[in-house]
Amino acid sequence: LTSNVSLNAARSIAEADDRNVDELITLQTYLGAAGFLVSLVLGWALIRATRRQTAHFRSLVTSSTDLVLVFGAGGCRYASESVVQMLGRPDSELLGQAFAVLVHPDDLSLVHSAYAHGEPGEIVFRVLNRFGEWRHLEAHVTDLRGNRQIRGVVFNARDISERVRLEEQLTQQAFHDGLTGMANRALFRDRLEQSLARSGRSL
Repeated sequence: LTSNVSLNAARSIAEADDRNVDELITLQTYLGAAGFLVSLVLGWALIRATRRQTAHFRSLVTSSTDLVLVFGAGGCRYASESVVQMLGRPDSELLGQAFAVLVHPDDLSLVHSAYAHGEPGEIVFRVLNRFGEWRHLEAHVTDLRGNRQIRGVVFNARDISERVRLEEQLTQQAFHDGLTGMANRALFRDRLEQSLARSGRSL
């Protein structure tokens, strides 16, 4: 009798343990599935937020009037839509080493040094548009090669061609006679002062 009672008690305990184990396995399965679903939802939300931020940034860059160029080891890696419109050239003529062909030969070493070393911080250089005109660009150089999203040297530039042309006209008017176009006294005085300054340095 005692053995039977003990066996029945042991059987009851074992069945209770089995039920508890089954319930625990079922609970863990439900929790695992719920966690997986939550992970999927969070991942989807994160991807959407990242894409929204990327699209927002891209729209800001593409709609900006600033000329944005990104350079890497292989030359120009990115040219904003404003650069494409200003030069009137497709991306294929701007990206890679093709951009160097459009830079004025006298400014090429300056541009190459700027994107190779990330300095100087400000440069002025000329590029050729599709109409054969040299456009003067004033660029702020930022070294973002250490940034994992950029990995390049960024030129934030603006077209200063009109300003340069106006300065040349003002210089022409200041140093030349308005009627004859010949050099005036102001130009003579300016050249004389420059010559005296050079001769003073050489002594």
